[in-house]
Amino acid sequence: MLRPPIGYVVQTFPLVSETFVENEVRTVREQGIDVVLASLQRPMEGREAPTVLPPERLTYRPPPRRRRVEILRWFLRRPIASTANILTALRNRSETMLRGCGDAAWIATVFERAHVEQIHAHFATEGAAVAMATARLLDVPFTFTAHAVDLYKRTAGLCSKSAAAARVVTVCDYNIEQLLARCPALTRDRIELVYCGVDTDEFTLREELPPDDGVLRVLSVGRLVPKKGFDDLIRAVALARRRSVSIELDIIGEGHQRAELAALVAELGVTESVRLLGLQPNARVREALVATDVFALACVVDASRDRDSMPVVIKEAMAVGVPIVATDEVGIPEMVDARVGRLIPPANPEKLAEALIELAAMPAAERRALGLAARARAVERFDLRQETAKLAALFDAVREGTG
Repeated sequence: MLRPPIGYVVQTFPLVSETFVENEVRTVREQGIDVVLASLQRPMEGREAPTVLPPERLTYRPPPRRRRVEILRWFLRRPIASTANILTALRNRSETMLRGCGDAAWIATVFERAHVEQIHAHFATEGAAVAMATARLLDVPFTFTAHAVDLYKRTAGLCSKSAAAARVVTVCDYNIEQLLARCPALTRDRIELVYCGVDTDEFTLREELPPDDGVLRVLSVGRLVPKKGFDDLIRAVALARRRSVSIELDIIGEGHQRAELAALVAELGVTESVRLLGLQPNARVREALVATDVFALACVVDASRDRDSMPVVIKEAMAVGVPIVATDEVGIPEMVDARVGRLIPPANPEKLAEALIELAAMPAAERRALGLAARARAVERFDLRQETAKLAALFDAVREGTG
């Protein structure tokens, strides 16, 4: 029997690039907690992912007229709370928080009808802003998970949300340090570390290695944006080929850098070695992981200071048993070391090429040992059900007033 429902608030759901939210929702439900989810917008066509949530447990932003009616209704019903939401947004000079006051009204109605007793949001931007305002209208506690861009670029009101939340959840130790530095009033005991876990029953250890035919097959997955460092990875492949290393790189993902990266591939003369495969379904990503020799991700802090935190796809590759080559940036060193792959400095194609060349020269049995160690670490530290159990325990503690 499911325990009292928790209301989830997210910006867009279900989104193929944020399957960690769907995985969490599914596993929370498996662990006996009902979920009612409010999404501020629908995914664009081609970017939606499947979800286990039944239609009656998933709701989207209604038309403007209904939103206006709900705003008026809640203002008349809870004038002090409604005014406090607006004042909080104005104090933080945050348009996101001000918009959140309006969304909070219709979500409060949905959650009240579902008998929601607490609220959780993903991302410290829109999701947390709306969750905070909704929680104030309903007089229930809320929590939120902070990820990456919400800590480094879009930070308006971050400390206010953190102060109001019953607990702040984040996904790596690196983020904890960033939160404490940005919000001095936030104490470590109010931050919960819950890794975005990988389903190690779905991403199982591969039974066979790719053919040992002298070609190093490299895979990378992510949005085609500067912080992923795909330009450095393409340059590293070109450098390796100049040293007579047979290497192939497949990049799965879509983004605004696609044309720029395609031009770089042509400029470096590696069109036969580098393929930009675009957005692919999760099943295809898993198939690509099984068929690769190395998973590489060259994350950087980009010019706008945006960055990753702890990319889930690295954990998925580890769970399948693939050696990792990645930059020693953000939370990646919490996952990767010399026992499971190689760490190299960010924005350094030369060092990245050297790491790929080293793995290309490595006997298949040694690469297999790296992959087995990666699998063991994924199971031990990053298992989805293990991590979601921590979150479920937090939800119980918050509901019971002990968290």
